[in-house]
Order: sequence, then structure tokens, then C-alpha cells
Amino acid sequence: MKNLVKLSVVSAFLLIVFVSQAQVSYGVKAGLNVSTLSGFSKSAETKFKSGSHVGLIGHVELFSPSFFIQPELLFSQEGMKEKDGKKFINHTLNYLQLPMYLGYKMDVGSDLNVIVGVGPYLAYGLSGTNKVFKKELNRFDAGVSAMGGIQFEKIQITAGYDFGFSDIRKGELKKAKDLSRISNRNFKVSLAYLF
Repeated sequence: MKNLVKLSVVSAFLLIVFVSQAQVSYGVKAGLNVSTLSGFSKSAETKFKSGSHVGLIGHVELFSPSFFIQPELLFSQEGMKEKDGKKFINHTLNYLQLPMYLGYKMDVGSDLNVIVGVGPYLAYGLSGTNKVFKKELNRFDAGVSAMGGIQFEKIQITAGYDFGFSDIRKGELKKAKDLSRISNRNFKVSLAYLF
């Protein structure tokens, strides 16, 4: 136990020293989501649902300006549409999401860069249609997120995809025979500005 505490303290110290030497930027990010829930009932007719995301980002250059870590803290509206009779109804899931991208930036000239990144995300369900997080779905979600796009000076324009690994069912949904699992899927387009 003492060795674990020592290792944690040394790691935290090295991280602080490393980040203090790196170039760090902060910014804001907003965009559109197109999401669904995979593995939903095979007998139900579903569609993708549109939503939005907004939040804060950090951008830390590693080793050289080409490599970076980009943590983000986003409010993200996800979910799906399900057919009920003749019309589709929205099932909205509002998450507080923390993606952490490890990225690469390629200079293509005139302050224009192509950027790509991939990394894990964690999310916590804040609210949803018909109090769904209290009755049917777990609040915690985790998965992998990928993004790509361009950065011109302090502006980023990206497209990304969140692939949820967690089975977010609980309660009666866990017992449903036509559901093997339910996971989040989300395609997003974003605009960010770094200060």
C-alpha cells in the first residue's frame, strides 16, 4: 500500500512537471449530435435522433506540436426515436461526458493542420425522457471516441464518433428476452475555439 501511495505521488509530480513544460490551451466547443441506441428491441422501429453538445476543452501539446492530449467536458444530448403508432417519439438522454483524445496534428501549410484523435470517454446520465435513468437505464456509460478534422490557428472543425461499450440496461430491461444489450452510438460535428 505504501509503495502504491509513493508511486501515485511521484506520478502526479511528474505529470505536473510535464504539463508545466508543455504548451496548454483552453477553449469552448459546441456542435450537433446524431445518435441512437444499439441493440434496442428488434420488434421496435427506431430512428436516429438529433441533439447537441456544448462544453469546455483543453489542448496539451506532447513532446512536439504534432502530438497532443485533448480532454473535454461536454453536456451531450443523445438518445433515439422510436415509433409509437403512426409517429416517432423522442427518447432523450442528457449526459455529462468526459472524452480524452490522444491526437496527432499534421501541418499542411498556411496555419492549417489536419488533426485526428482517439481515446476513451466516460459519461454520467443527468436526465432523460420519463425519468429513464431512475427506471430503466444505468447512469454510467463508457466507451471509445474518435475524431478527425482541421485546425486553423485557434479554430477546430471536427467530426467524431462515440462507440459505447457499456450495456446501460437495468431493471425490467435487463429481463427482456428481445434485448441482448443497449449501448450508445453517437456521430457528432463540432466547432471549437482555443483561447
